[in-house]
Amino acid sequence: MFGLARAIVATLFVLVCSGADAAEIECKDDGLNGCRTALLRGRIRQGDFEAVKRFLRENHPSLNKLQLFSSPGGDAFEAMKIGRMLRTQLIRVEGPHRLTDGGWTGPNLETCTGFSCVCVSACALIFFGSVDRFGDVGIHRPRITDPEYASLNPNEASTRYRAVISEITRYLDEMEIPQPIRDTMLSTSSEDIKWVETEKHDLKRPRSVSEWLRASCKEITPEEESVYNYLVDKQVGTKSEIMLYRLLKQKHYKQFSCEIDLIEDHRSRLPPP
Repeated sequence: MFGLARAIVATLFVLVCSGADAAEIECKDDGLNGCRTALLRGRIRQGDFEAVKRFLRENHPSLNKLQLFSSPGGDAFEAMKIGRMLRTQLIRVEGPHRLTDGGWTGPNLETCTGFSCVCVSACALIFFGSVDRFGDVGIHRPRITDPEYASLNPNEASTRYRAVISEITRYLDEMEIPQPIRDTMLSTSSEDIKWVETEKHDLKRPRSVSEWLRASCKEITPEEESVYNYLVDKQVGTKSEIMLYRLLKQKHYKQFSCEIDLIEDHRSRLPPP
């Protein structure tokens, strides 16, 4: 059953942008020993996993971040393979950011801008695979486009659809995606999109990775972090609050630097994919 489910998964996510090209990966930031940041964009299709794997291998261990822009969906099974590879290789990801007017932007206008600058559907599955995420992605439940599926009777169609759901659910559980996000995906029509934000929806890092980093990097306590975030939001305070803010800012930066350095150290010691 799962062999058939995987064949169906390959075309399960609706595309929200027309005219999207097949996925392409290119270097956006060269380092001394190879590419450090790569950009993956376009429709995800069969064969893209091998292309991304080859790119990661050629640029190992310098490559540490993958940008996901202008990707409207595609082959979800291929996307999950890429996502699992990003997890084992400890690769960070950056998605586009939603603007107040409903448009999107990358880290700079050269990367992408406008309403096609999105990471949705199968692209979101790649995004979920990372150990360190930044940006906003679009999700919805599967849409099967296989002509054979439309010719089935209701019971057969239900069985096959549940098999697809089961495979995606297993992947989301493996990537430690919060249950509310999983519920949102399955409750959103394949003709619609729900946007999820990294910070707002607790998607920055898998919880197991966050706890590992917290146990290893002890520059700032959770209580101090809470006070620091409060002072950041407050913006203006008393003289004593400003002094406290400066102190906690230094500790927050040390914590951040420790976490990034720790991930980079372990990633650099991994064998290439």
